[in-house]
Amino acid sequence: FSQAALAVSSQMLSLESRLSGLTGQERIPVLIDLTEYYGEEDPQKAIQLGEETRQLLVRYQNNSQLLRINHHLANAYFNLGEAEKAAVLVIENEKLALEKGNLDEKATAAKDIAYSIMNKDGNYLKAIEYFQQALKDYRELNHSYDIGVTLSDIGLMYYYNGNYQQALAYYDQALEQAGYSQKLEATRTYSDIAQVYMHYGQYHEAIPYYLKALAHALS
Repeated sequence: FSQAALAVSSQMLSLESRLSGLTGQERIPVLIDLTEYYGEEDPQKAIQLGEETRQLLVRYQNNSQLLRINHHLANAYFNLGEAEKAAVLVIENEKLALEKGNLDEKATAAKDIAYSIMNKDGNYLKAIEYFQQALKDYRELNHSYDIGVTLSDIGLMYYYNGNYQQALAYYDQALEQAGYSQKLEATRTYSDIAQVYMHYGQYHEAIPYYLKALAHALS
């Protein structure tokens, strides 16, 4: 395990220990953090924690917390391959964000709709419409990291749709975002660029990007 992974694991154990001593409304923030963590590590446990959170939020209403837990819960359902259940949550979030959310929450809801369309329907061009909506919000907020992630997501949608030149253009834009290009997630973008060149049979062009992806992952 890396030091970062050990630190996160230690933090989660600390949160679980705290949760055991909390009741009612106090449990909600800790439950949200645990649901986010277990969405990748143990989706079934994330769903259990997330549903408890939703039940508490019926009594202790808080729109921002509901948007967050729906987002993390949808992610857990996606990871279990239950796209229909995830879709119900992201549609609920889109409506709530548009009515009462801030700009960042609206952007997150739009991206969740895009991921749902991609996973459930495979309609990549429709997904791009929602990614573009999120991109507009992130640019208004000047969130360099989120701009980069979303540009890379749009590039991936074009790649899946067979529009390889457009994919390259968006990947390049993503890597121009300093807040994104220095993060581990940029590894995927370097690898995706290499995949485009592999598709064209331009192996000599692909190799440098695979090497960049490897170096980025190890840095």
